[in-house]
Amino acid sequence: DRDVTGVQTCALPILRHEPGYLCWNRNKRFSRLDAGDYRDLSELRRLIAAADAVVFDWPAAELERLGLDATSLRTGRPELTYAWMPPYSQRGRWAHLPAEPALLAAVSGVADFHRATEDRPVLPVVPILAYAHGALGAAAVAAGLLARRRDGCGRSAVITGLHAVGAMQAAVTVDAPGIDSPGVRKVGMAPLANYAPYRCSDGQWLFLGALTEAFFLTALDVIDLMEVMVMPGVEGSYANILRAEVSAAVLPRMQERFGERDRSSWLQALDKAGVPVAPVSGREEWFASETVAANGLRLEMDHPTLGPVTLPGIPLELSVTPAIVRHLPDESRWAESGTYWHDHLAARDGGKAREQDSLPLHGIRVLDASSFVAGTFGPSILAQYGASVVKLEPPAGDPYRAFSGSFAVINQAKSGLCLDITTPAHRRTLDELIAGTDVFVENLRPASRRRLGLGWDATQAVNPRLVHCSMGGYGRGPLGDKPGFDPLLQARSGLMQAQGGTAGPAASSMLVHDIAGGSLAAVGILAALHHREVSGAGQHVGTSLAHASVMVQAGELTSFPGSPTPPVGGRDWPGPGAYRRLYQCADGWICLWAGGGASEAAADRALESAGQGLAGRLQAMPVSEAVDRLRAAGVAAARVLSRYDVFTDPWLRESEMFHSIPDPQVGAYYGIRGYTDWAATAGGRASRSFSIGQDTADVLGDL
Repeated sequence: DRDVTGVQTCALPILRHEPGYLCWNRNKRFSRLDAGDYRDLSELRRLIAAADAVVFDWPAAELERLGLDATSLRTGRPELTYAWMPPYSQRGRWAHLPAEPALLAAVSGVADFHRATEDRPVLPVVPILAYAHGALGAAAVAAGLLARRRDGCGRSAVITGLHAVGAMQAAVTVDAPGIDSPGVRKVGMAPLANYAPYRCSDGQWLFLGALTEAFFLTALDVIDLMEVMVMPGVEGSYANILRAEVSAAVLPRMQERFGERDRSSWLQALDKAGVPVAPVSGREEWFASETVAANGLRLEMDHPTLGPVTLPGIPLELSVTPAIVRHLPDESRWAESGTYWHDHLAARDGGKAREQDSLPLHGIRVLDASSFVAGTFGPSILAQYGASVVKLEPPAGDPYRAFSGSFAVINQAKSGLCLDITTPAHRRTLDELIAGTDVFVENLRPASRRRLGLGWDATQAVNPRLVHCSMGGYGRGPLGDKPGFDPLLQARSGLMQAQGGTAGPAASSMLVHDIAGGSLAAVGILAALHHREVSGAGQHVGTSLAHASVMVQAGELTSFPGSPTPPVGGRDWPGPGAYRRLYQCADGWICLWAGGGASEAAADRALESAGQGLAGRLQAMPVSEAVDRLRAAGVAAARVLSRYDVFTDPWLRESEMFHSIPDPQVGAYYGIRGYTDWAATAGGRASRSFSIGQDTADVLGDL
């Protein structure tokens, strides 16, 4: 219910011509200011003085020169929440590149991790990393504002582009003795047979999401191909299907079988048997679907000059304090005096706001009863922000433990609790835990939630102050009780089709909707906790992979009469044009990203080539020479980080991208360190993995 104002610099008027600008900046009011002008800088300081939180993505040196860095602005005003969101990192060689998700994908290793038909890097056609960066920034600001509600002090946070990479790559960038690491194989170069797109006899594609053994065996039974389990290399073991070389032999046999019938008959048969499966469709079809409509994820608004605008709805549902879209971007100046929060703090704390040395969620208790990734990633963010998070698993454990390294990284900094809540005694214990916790998170399908008595009405009766978050696959609508996995949403939402273009569907190796959905859940939980500080009452927070699907393509789904069509990729997509794409050099790859006519001409001069001759010229040139030539000419360019070098890259090491995660089985995993850096770091839990129920005695002892 508070205002957001944006300060437009020279870059924003360019973005105003993009449809996404209308969605990314809705509910905001703008001031056009030039920080180099004394009067405008004074106006900017007036706006900041009236703010509860301030967010910058400007270079560090510029912020420090103008006195707009965190130290300067929070000195004497510790109640201010400050978020700095540099597009790459806080320091190092690539920190000064112009903000561009394609360049971030190149320098961070994302491009070389991307699924491909050949062993080469690929650029994401949708700026997924930018959307992830924004979601993490929103969560950090919400955490800072919540901390101020609780103790009178804001917090200072840094959320870099590499934090967004870390979130999106957390499940696939992990190393330890005895597991597949980036240096062993290209993730997803050949899709695993249980988790792959298949073309049917009518030329239409479907995606089979048989992630678990039970789902895969059922799928084989439905398509009458159980013989796969006795093929050489499989030897009756589902675990062998997850080995790339074995799956490569199984894949052609399954492709042949799916090619024998049309898509609708396969979808009907597999769906009837409960196997996760989805059609590969376009984003227009998805945006017009019953599921999107049932969840209120499509809005129509009028623009005074552009006419009717179609854009995504709010990807979060709060039962007591629902969010609304009030207006499209408004270029009117913010005039509030800024006295509200100063008066509020004086009333609460005698006007003596204190600097805190704890993480923003220190003392918040979270019970994570979800499985796989989407449901559990929100609590993972909260744990990194200082919350005490207990992960509840059944006796058999979270099925995601089959991917042990990914499980360890995603769930680091949590405690492990084991209960069989299908038994009356353990179900009563769960109620006792819920009664003493602040946040309860689950990703049960609606039927299971009802069967276990874990709906919002039941948990609210146990604890009226509880914030209960439900993470679903599809939310409401005809797919509401279907199992949902990330690639199924990549298929349905048009992301897979947009990436592959006419070459056929191409999936991202990033768990796009799982991570985006978990990030949304974290934002919703923090908003609900903020309201609880005011009202004393909890509420239900709902989101889903379907909700996340409109967030990660928000700009691509926004349109108005005559608006440009979003870009479409192709086979192993290198980029949209000759001067904005990946190029192979003599000893690796570079990403060239020229920003216009003058920049393109500068690239030609630097490389002593022109247009169509760029590829040949660069192929004979070492990466270091190509990058040096282009950057000396003022053209944005960077090397593409090979997946073989991710864990040893000096820039990523300087940015502290990874750390060691102790594990009771393997000793330690090496994986993503975190998703935000807080100025105050005391009070957080040490990162580590855990076995099933490892901390049960301690958790129940505390209870």
